[in-house]
Amino acid sequence: MKDFQTSTVQLPAASETTLDLAFHFGIDILDDSINHVHKHTVSSNIQISSVTILCLSYVCAYIGLKGCESYLFDLSHGAAGKDSAFDKASELILGPVIDAQNIRKANYDHSRQGSDENLPVKSYHCIHTSDATEQGIIIGFETTKAQLIAIGETSNKLRKKEDPLMNFITRLYGKKNIMKPNYKKDLGSGGDLNINDISIFFYGNSNFQMLGKNIFTHHLVGGSINRCVLVFNTKARPFEERPESYDLPESVIKDTHETVKYLMAYGAESASKVKPKLVKTDEYIAFDKYIYDLTNMYAGSEIEYLFKRVMQNLNAFIYTFHYLKNAQDGVCSDEIDATTVSLGINYMKYVLEGYNALIDELIGASAEVREEDNIAKLHAVILSLANKKNVLKLKHRDVYRAAHLTRKQYDKYIFGMRYKTDKKFLHVLPELAVTFVTGDKTKEVA
Repeated sequence: MKDFQTSTVQLPAASETTLDLAFHFGIDILDDSINHVHKHTVSSNIQISSVTILCLSYVCAYIGLKGCESYLFDLSHGAAGKDSAFDKASELILGPVIDAQNIRKANYDHSRQGSDENLPVKSYHCIHTSDATEQGIIIGFETTKAQLIAIGETSNKLRKKEDPLMNFITRLYGKKNIMKPNYKKDLGSGGDLNINDISIFFYGNSNFQMLGKNIFTHHLVGGSINRCVLVFNTKARPFEERPESYDLPESVIKDTHETVKYLMAYGAESASKVKPKLVKTDEYIAFDKYIYDLTNMYAGSEIEYLFKRVMQNLNAFIYTFHYLKNAQDGVCSDEIDATTVSLGINYMKYVLEGYNALIDELIGASAEVREEDNIAKLHAVILSLANKKNVLKLKHRDVYRAAHLTRKQYDKYIFGMRYKTDKKFLHVLPELAVTFVTGDKTKEVA
């Protein structure tokens, strides 16, 4: 959002190519992963960068670092590479987490076999798909405090009046502890009813054609979409940028996994430390005020809910960037510096560039633009009818019906146009122009 101004509440207009431009983070694991995925998908940079951040945020939470929890929903047009972007990013980044979970499970299973006690079976699932259940995720929390739920084509669940998994994901947003289900059975003769210090992450995708605007609006106002960072890319990648191969090279996957393992080792040493302090810089306060003003500008409409969670999700970006930069530099600072805060704000502006088109999808273009379009359409209909009928006057009813306008709209627009009218007819006599009918010049109509 390069034209951001704190003095206005207007979203800066995105250029035709804005969402295809790369956002440079200055963090090697982020920039490199995004570049690798970009080479092997048709997805846009905004889609790739957002899911890459989500995956790295999850790794940070998995190793015990606090403040990174976030939800992400990709609303980009069909065939824009939504699933591909997430699949490639998770393949690059989440492999070491899955390996670590498999080792934990194998070690526990081995201890059960060699124990005289009848130890219970434990779940080490931490990355879930659409077939997950509420109870299964809670059981997962018992061994792994950070859980990620990824659901492609989420419309299949959101269209249902009540979907248990989506309701659970919605309720869990921002929670730090959760109560075990069927606690009498789970606790046995003792144990804690609550699971504390949990982190939940969610990724979903769909598009307006699959969801329908009514379903989207319902979940935007009070449902799971309301909690998410929303990605909306409407511009397809140029044909010449199509990848030669959709498979990530094994060498790239291996090298990235090594970097992620280093991040995990760094986190193991830092997780016990106090959560770093996020200092609200002048830039942060100005951006907070900007979002506050946007919310108030749209108060009373569903659009205000697009901005309800911006600051919470911004904080998750900032904490993630802080941990990634600290790991890269080999330090462990207890306060987030101003440059990292600025990086988070600039990336959130980049995300918000897509909201211009998102708002147009929800409510159409602005009233002023719609009126200009209607007037232009009406003028074209008048000339087309006159040419078709070879007449210089038209019945009012024929014109406004052909233009798909009400009589009230028609009267309003005609009043500001240079056409002579009487009770029954509109006279096709443009001001000092060549008409489409006769080709003769006409005199100006009073």
